[in-house]
Amino acid sequence: MLADVADEVRLEQGQEQLSLIYALNALAAKIASAFAIGLTFPLLARLGYNAAAGATNTPAAIHSLELAYIIGPIVFVMLGGACVIGWKLDAQKHADIRRQLDERDAVYAEAPILESLSGEPGIAVLAEDAKA
Repeated sequence: MLADVADEVRLEQGQEQLSLIYALNALAAKIASAFAIGLTFPLLARLGYNAAAGATNTPAAIHSLELAYIIGPIVFVMLGGACVIGWKLDAQKHADIRRQLDERDAVYAEAPILESLSGEPGIAVLAEDAKA
């Protein structure tokens, strides 16, 4: 999915951003992990769960632990799912993006050849851009 997004970004911006997108994805995963711990442990302490080694917890505290580890992930997965509501990149649209990128890359592939023959920088222009 990230590579598909990178193709769409490359088509819109004209630059390869795949490594940046993967880096941001890894950063988001690390922030989410830190957030989960930073939220869960204080919440459990507030609900009476004692995480110390050898501590004895009440049944209510154990129940709180169970709820935190059942309900918490469900809520956050649903929030993550809400982030992709309206996602418009399907297989057909991605195929169209790839086709446009391939066309642009084919035009650009000729630019260095033109530059070596003319001595001037070759600028890749798609036929539809030249008409405008």
